[in-house]
Amino acid sequence: MKQLTIGFGVELDWVPNYAAQLEADIHGNNIMVGSTLFEGTRFAYQIDPNISFLVCDAIYKEDIHFKFKNTRSDFIEIHYNLSEDPGLYYLNNRANVVGRETYNLAILDSAINGEYVVKKGSAAFVLSIFIKKEAYVPYLSKMDGHEDILSTIFNPKFNTVIRNDRMTNKSWWLLNELRKKPVYGDLYRYFCCGTVYQLIAEYIEQLKEVKIKIDKVTKGDIDAIFSAQMQLVMSLKGAFPGIDVLAETACMSATKFKHLFKKVTSQSPHSFYLTNKLAAAKDMLEKGGNNITEVADAFGFANAAHFGEVFKTVYHISPKEYVNLLK
Repeated sequence: MKQLTIGFGVELDWVPNYAAQLEADIHGNNIMVGSTLFEGTRFAYQIDPNISFLVCDAIYKEDIHFKFKNTRSDFIEIHYNLSEDPGLYYLNNRANVVGRETYNLAILDSAINGEYVVKKGSAAFVLSIFIKKEAYVPYLSKMDGHEDILSTIFNPKFNTVIRNDRMTNKSWWLLNELRKKPVYGDLYRYFCCGTVYQLIAEYIEQLKEVKIKIDKVTKGDIDAIFSAQMQLVMSLKGAFPGIDVLAETACMSATKFKHLFKKVTSQSPHSFYLTNKLAAAKDMLEKGGNNITEVADAFGFANAAHFGEVFKTVYHISPKEYVNLLK
């Protein structure tokens, strides 16, 4: 397996090393074209002193093990992943499955290193937005109820800026529209910049919907909760595993598990499970090929009526109405 050690930052001085390790050529505006390792393009651009981004649309020709070691700790990464083939993100030797159908949104602190493994033949579409922490604070300061996190969330002693989630429907749509655009010329650059600003705004709106309370969380606790999240994601087509089972796997009491799960994910375990179950069911409806009853059966709902009731409660539209909108 090919191993690459790379780092990112808001400033784009990392691009030459990144391209060299990928054995890629750089063409104007930091467009890195395919190489012996991948087929496709990567596009990096710095919008202003505080924000830059990297778009990757590629098919890998080899198994690759990326090791992320940033030389700066002054930024966060908002990582959107619509890769059709899931990859593995490692934190402290624990694997988390990421991609279109599982976790497709991650918030990462540049102070914490990680690893990512992709397999030969994997089709990847990823957008990473790099934002200076000092610039992100004003966004948060405008949000009601989030004053308590401003003094701690960007402190390297607090491992809090690590969060796996699923992007909103609007974010999904924005990225799909971006993916359709030709990767050359000023028009693509302008479209990327507009998309990045809209995604940041959408993520801020997403944060407003949850109540965040931050205190110190150990890496061990984060790993245990991430593992529990993946256990839930892998159980979407079955029954909810139960708090006692999840807590035992995490090696903690049920009370501590529920408390930490809510702290890290801003959702209860059952809410997280149901949200992801419905999102996966909705994805199946969008792909076509299965009727509503078949989708309900695939995800373990009692019947189509029960599925429709839960679906409408969350999305404010019935599955039948949603399918008709897709036509």
